[in-house]
Amino acid sequence: MTPNSLHRFARPSLIALTALALLTSAARAEVDKKSTNAPAKSAAAPAAKDGQPYPFRGTVASTDQKAKTVTLSGKEHPRVLHIASSSLLDKAGKPATLADVAAGDYAHGRVEKRDGNEFIVKGSFGPKPEKKATDAKPADAPAPKVKKTQPQ
Repeated sequence: MTPNSLHRFARPSLIALTALALLTSAARAEVDKKSTNAPAKSAAAPAAKDGQPYPFRGTVASTDQKAKTVTLSGKEHPRVLHIASSSLLDKAGKPATLADVAAGDYAHGRVEKRDGNEFIVKGSFGPKPEKKATDAKPADAPAPKVKKTQPQ
């Protein structure tokens, strides 16, 4: 090889390797920056911002008509959900009011956090829905017959 042909090969290779090293280090720095700035998630509290709806479910412990609240029973402490004028409530699939909600009802729906309080966006109350039956086959059912075909 002549020195001239070596320069023609080495220079583009060196430029390509330098560019690759810079891109790799920039990508790694971006990943490190994202992982260190991510807020720690708490398992105890919902990680929703104010105004972002998130789901709720539980059993109604009590209601307060004057304060317009529904209290759900909890393992550690009760959870108080507020009713706003824009809250949509239903009981057993029909439109309802707070007066229709009773202690012992199963409650589920979506709430949003405003000013540190949880407000029901949409709430459904009534008996707890039964689990849907899966398409599981009984253990004593015969297996379906499979036709065997021979290659031709």
